[in-house]
Amino acid sequence: MLRDNLPLCRRLYTMLRSNGLVYVGMSTGGVSTWSRGSACAKLHIANSLQSSDEMIATGFLSEGEFDASIKMMMNDPEWIVFSHMMVSAWGRKP
Repeated sequence: MLRDNLPLCRRLYTMLRSNGLVYVGMSTGGVSTWSRGSACAKLHIANSLQSSDEMIATGFLSEGEFDASIKMMMNDPEWIVFSHMMVSAWGRKP
């Protein structure tokens, strides 16, 4: 699964070509915005809450910063988040 692996996505085209595939192509898409209160935004918040220990353990943010972010996501009417980007790649054996 390539989830959250932009370095691999950047190399994917070259990897397919170097493995002998022809007619190689790639596209990205599926990015949308989710606003506060939408079903997708609620899912994002629920996923964040379920992963809070792991996210805080990275040291990227403190527990207080995490709590403040969740509070903002739940209460700020201007809050939006971008969905995950989907990367598709293809090629043919010669």
